[in-house]
Amino acid sequence: MSASCRLRAKYYPIITTILVSSCLTVVPIASAQVSSDGTVQTQVTPTENQLHITGGTQAGTNLFHSFSQFSVPRNLEAYFDNSSTINNIISRVTGGSLSNIEGKIRANGTANLFLINPNGIVFGPNAAIDIGGSFLASTAESIVFADGSQFSATNPQSPPVLTMTVPVGLQFGSKPGTIINQANRTVPDSTSPNPDNTRQVGLEVKDGNTLALVGGELNFPGGNLTVARGRVELGSVGDNSFVQLTAINSGFQLGYQGVSNFQDISISQGSLITGDNSEIQTQGRNIRIIEGSQISSTTENSQDAGDLTVNASELLEIIGSKTSGFPSGLYAQVRINASGNGGNILIHTKNLIIRNGGVITGDTFSSGTGGTLEIHALESVELIGTGFAVPSLLTTSTSGTGNGGSMMINTRQLRLQNGAQIVVFTARNVGNGGTININASELVQVSGQGRVPDLDREVPSRITAESGFQDRAIAGIGLGGNLSINTNQLIVTNGGSITAGSVGTGNAGNLNINANSIFLDNQGQITASSEGTGDAGNVNINTDQLIVNNKSEIAVRNIGFGGGGNLNINANAISLNQDSQLTAASQTLEDASIKELGINPRQFANLPNIGNAGNLTLNTSSLNLNNDSQITVSSFGTGNAGNIDITAQNITLDNSSELTAETASGEGGNISLYVSDFLTLRRASTISTTAGTEGGGGNGGNIDINAQFIIAVPTEN
Repeated sequence: MSASCRLRAKYYPIITTILVSSCLTVVPIASAQVSSDGTVQTQVTPTENQLHITGGTQAGTNLFHSFSQFSVPRNLEAYFDNSSTINNIISRVTGGSLSNIEGKIRANGTANLFLINPNGIVFGPNAAIDIGGSFLASTAESIVFADGSQFSATNPQSPPVLTMTVPVGLQFGSKPGTIINQANRTVPDSTSPNPDNTRQVGLEVKDGNTLALVGGELNFPGGNLTVARGRVELGSVGDNSFVQLTAINSGFQLGYQGVSNFQDISISQGSLITGDNSEIQTQGRNIRIIEGSQISSTTENSQDAGDLTVNASELLEIIGSKTSGFPSGLYAQVRINASGNGGNILIHTKNLIIRNGGVITGDTFSSGTGGTLEIHALESVELIGTGFAVPSLLTTSTSGTGNGGSMMINTRQLRLQNGAQIVVFTARNVGNGGTININASELVQVSGQGRVPDLDREVPSRITAESGFQDRAIAGIGLGGNLSINTNQLIVTNGGSITAGSVGTGNAGNLNINANSIFLDNQGQITASSEGTGDAGNVNINTDQLIVNNKSEIAVRNIGFGGGGNLNINANAISLNQDSQLTAASQTLEDASIKELGINPRQFANLPNIGNAGNLTLNTSSLNLNNDSQITVSSFGTGNAGNIDITAQNITLDNSSELTAETASGEGGNISLYVSDFLTLRRASTISTTAGTEGGGGNGGNIDINAQFIIAVPTEN
């Protein structure tokens, strides 16, 4: 359906039927009424504000209704006047018109209501559901029962023996109709102490039930949908599909095991699909969430939130806004004061694209544990650019006592560009951060920066696991999670970064990278750091080829009083060029610029500056440093410098490159080189250890060189 058709259908509900008919399929214009087709004794009695539906045919606890047309005008209700013994009201529309629901659908008791119309169903802005059970609207041709019988909307002249068994599936025809939800009414907010407050609602069912929309294409142009302690099912399927129905405690669960082709789902114009303590499943081909629209699974109490599952056979695309508005996205949240655990976000697709500030996030704001964010994309995951308020983002976090959820990404290619970010963090309190595990069989690329207007600054593309992330002046004690990347090729360029860090007393996690080749260029960074009293994590790299160019760095760094992590690299070949470096360093807060870091120095005023730098260990066949590149271990406080241990077949330092161990007042680090063939120093290159650079105590470390050959030109070095 085109954007223009969606807009016109939203703002001119009187002609919604005409527009939808013209935009979607050629069918007769649906009149705004409900009428029986005479096949199962359904009776419809119009009154001033009601379409009173009685009769039908009962089989056990199933009640069958059949309509030639079913459309409910605004300010009217279609009232199914069933007995309290009915469990399922099963209704079909057999005429050639779509159903346009602008008013209310109501039923008695706790009966579930099934409505099938193969021609299409439109829920207008004022549509409402008032039933005690689950609601399932579908453009299937028939409902299939456990005994194999079908209640068909396309073959009503051959009525089956109506069954007492339960529905087990939906059988679709050759051209499944579209379902559109624009429901978005303004009603008084009963949860607010202010009687003047209102809230926007759309389609809703009573707590503990299922709300399901299953058809051909699904479009939500500004429509809302809400379920509490139940289940949301959104499905878009292709020709002749069969969708399974399984009865569960909260209504029905849909299964797509026999579906080979799907259709598209569009959620736009600020649509909100919310499941409070509810499961949410969305199944389609191309699923687009745009213009501030959100699918959200939350918990606000002691109950656990349900999982949010999105299966897109081709593409899941989430697009934010460059100008204003709430970020479009998928959300799983443990709200303030909730003790229930957050739900998982589970994504299966061929391609995932998040751009212009789109978001997928799992957040914990209380004692509940955050859920897992799990992405399986057969081809690619791409995060591109920034939006008005946030960068394009994948994140799990904790801002309370609960632990943050972990993140897993499995794909062929993962790309972050122009400020996009993948972040797992703890903030302010004691909860521990989750882990990040990335498995990309072909490529991981992190590149560039982007501007976030609402923050008034540039942000780098990055993958990071941090503790104490949000507020350095109220740093937390939670532990940072580990970050692991497994790929064939890792590229970090143009200010992009991969980091594991901590702020406060919590220790940072470790950063583990396994790749056949690693390339850093133009200030690309791979770092593990601590700012405060927490220890930095280790950086462990295993690769065949490591190239670090143009002021890029791989570093472990403690800024303040925690211990530095270790930098361990195993590579066949290592090359550093154009003022690039490998470093393990310890700095005081003053050295790091307190104002720039945003740290409150009084928080650490009584703590000594004794953070020791970590060690740096390299195992390689070939190590080359060119054009002012450095391998350093250093301490600029009272802490000790770490050691440099390098085992290589050949080492070359050229054009002012350095191997150094330096300390301001602590003990200097040792440099140990084990070279089976050549150690070469050219053009003002050096190997040195220094202590007491600030006039304090401390002894310089030792330099131990075991090499078959040492080549150095005296006039150059």
